[in-house]
Amino acid sequence: MGMFENIQTGRENKPPRIMIYGSEGVGKSTFGASAPKPIFIQTEDGLGEIDCAKFPLAKSVS
Repeated sequence: MGMFENIQTGRENKPPRIMIYGSEGVGKSTFGASAPKPIFIQTEDGLGEIDCAKFPLAKSVS
C-alpha cells in the first residue's frame, strides 16, 4: 500500500509564464511591467527606463 500513499490530486497554483513578441518601441515591456510582481528575462538592452525586477542581459542561450 506504500505507493498509494503518495498519490496526489488537485490543481497546482503556478504563476503564468508569458512571452510577448513585437517590434521595438510598441510597449511590450511597459505592458509586462503592469503585471503583479513581474520578473523580466532580458534578451535585449531596453529596460533602462522601467523600474522592474530583471535578470542580467542574456548573452547566450545556454
